[in-house]
Amino acid sequence: MKTFLQPSCNNWGPFMRKISITVPTEDTKKVIEILEETGYEFSVIEGKDTSAIYLAVHTDDVGPLITELQKEGIGRVTGTVYVSQAELVIPYKQHKMNTTGAKRIAIEELYRDVEESSKLDRNYIIFIALSAILASLGLLANNVVAVIASMVIAPLMGPIIGTSLGTVLSDRKLFKEGLKAEIFGLLLSIAAGFVIGYLYPEAEVTSEILLRASPTLFDVGLAVVSGSAAAICFTSGIATALVGIAIAAALMPPAVNVGLGLALQRYDIALGSALLLLTNVFSINITALAVFWLKDVKPTLSLRRKKLAKGLLKKRGLLVIIAILVLCLPIGITTYNAIIQNSVQRTTTRIVEEEITKIPGAEVAEIDTLLNLQRRNLFVEIKVDSERPVGVEVAQTIAERITQETGFETTVEIRTFLVQSVRYNPS
Repeated sequence: MKTFLQPSCNNWGPFMRKISITVPTEDTKKVIEILEETGYEFSVIEGKDTSAIYLAVHTDDVGPLITELQKEGIGRVTGTVYVSQAELVIPYKQHKMNTTGAKRIAIEELYRDVEESSKLDRNYIIFIALSAILASLGLLANNVVAVIASMVIAPLMGPIIGTSLGTVLSDRKLFKEGLKAEIFGLLLSIAAGFVIGYLYPEAEVTSEILLRASPTLFDVGLAVVSGSAAAICFTSGIATALVGIAIAAALMPPAVNVGLGLALQRYDIALGSALLLLTNVFSINITALAVFWLKDVKPTLSLRRKKLAKGLLKKRGLLVIIAILVLCLPIGITTYNAIIQNSVQRTTTRIVEEEITKIPGAEVAEIDTLLNLQRRNLFVEIKVDSERPVGVEVAQTIAERITQETGFETTVEIRTFLVQSVRYNPS
C-alpha cells in the first residue's frame, strides 16, 4: 500500500497535525467522501471490521475537518478521531482547505490544552506557594531578580484563560474549575505575603512594594496585552511560557503585596495593590474573551449551545466591562496625578540645575520635593555643595520660576554645605 502524507502551508511541526481516523468498515466510504472534498491526500487501511485513515493537515484546518466528520457522526456516534502534532511532513507542498473564519487550532485541542492547565491539583498549589514566597521575599528585600523569578514559576495563566474559554463555550465545568483554581491561587498568594511579611525580621516598605501600591493605567495596559497574547497563543497552538510570565507579572506581585500591606499595617498599600489586582484580573479576562470571540471559538454542532454561549458571553462580558470601568476610575485619577507629579518633578529639577550652575563653585547635591495636589502647593528642598553661601535671592528666583511654569505655589529651601578647597604646590 502506498501512503501519502499531505503537507500544509508550513511543514514545521507546530503548524501541522496528524489525523488518524478509525471507523467501522461500512463507514469508510463516508469518511473518504469528506476527505476528498478537502483536497488533502490521505491513506486508507481497510480491515474486515474496521478501517484506518491517515492524513496530515494544517492546524487551521483541523477544526473545520472535525466539524464535518462529526456532522456525519464520525467521532461522535461511531468511530474515533485522533489528533497529534506532526513533527515533520515530507514532501513539502503548498495546500490549505478553502475554509472561512479565523485561523486557530481545533476547539477540541484548545479545550484539552486549557483544561489541563486549569486544574487545581497538587503541582499547582506547590508552584503557587513557591512563587508567592519568592515574590514576598523579593519585594521585602527590594530584589527585582527575585520578583521576576517568582513570575517565571507562577502557573496563573491556565486558570484565568480557563474561565474565559468556559464562558465562550458555555462550559460550566471548565468555568468553575478555572475560577476555583484562580481564586485559590490568588488567596494563597495573599496569605503567603501576609505570613512572610509578619515573620520577616525588621520588615519595612521598599520601593518595589510601593511600585505595586500605586496602580496606573499603564499597569492595566500590561494586563490587557498579556490577556490578548495568552489567548492568541492558546488558539494558535504555540508555546506560551513567556506569555505566562507576563500574566504572572500582572497578578502575582500585586496579590502578594496585598498580604504584605496587611502585615505591615499599611492599609493604603493593601488597598492600592488590591485595586490593581482586581483590575488586572478583569482586564485579562475581558481581553481573552474578545480574542476567543474574534477567533470564532464557539460550541460546535449544537445550535442551542451556541445561542446559550452567546448570551452568556454578552452577560459576563458586560459585567466584567462594568467592573473594569468602576475600578479604572480611581486608577485613572492616580495615573493623572502621577503624570502631573512627574512633570512638576522634571520642571523643578531643570530650573534648580539651571540657577545653581550660574553660581561659581556651586553644585546641586540633592533635590527633594513635596507636592500637594489638593492645595496646589509645592515645597522644594535643595542641598547644594558650594564654596560660598547661597543667597536668599537664588531661592526666590527658583521659586518664582517654578510657580510660573507649573502653576503650583512654590516654597524653596536651600541648604548649603560649604566646600573648602586646599592645594599644595611644591614648586
